[in-house]
Amino acid sequence: MFLLLASPLLHAEPEPTKTELAKKAPTILKSAQQFAIGGVGIAGTTSPAESALRALLNRPDAVAECKKLVSDATPAGKLYGLLGLKLKDAKAFEEAFPAFKDSKTAVSTASGCIPYETTIGKIASDIRDGKLK
Repeated sequence: MFLLLASPLLHAEPEPTKTELAKKAPTILKSAQQFAIGGVGIAGTTSPAESALRALLNRPDAVAECKKLVSDATPAGKLYGLLGLKLKDAKAFEEAFPAFKDSKTAVSTASGCIPYETTIGKIASDIRDGKLK
């Protein structure tokens, strides 16, 4: 019984509201350490960074914030910004894409429960080709 009461799961922070997440989204995405779209991990849950991107895309300044991410974020954060541009502003995406397409910079990603490394250029091409939405 004691172990159950001492469990960190019982003391977890509540999920942020959509409004709170939308406010925090740029900060979360700017420092993202892994780019993952779709269910990840054993439970197949949406990553916190993907949730932040989805919340950001509902903001009126989404395109401007995605442009900031593309130029000033971690490699994963830049890719979230690029995906945001693809989903919200095709012209802005086309302007940003050339800086990514041949990049050999490594980035951590995950597919299902399998984490792995690939390149920014590979993920950017997948975004361009509509494989990631």
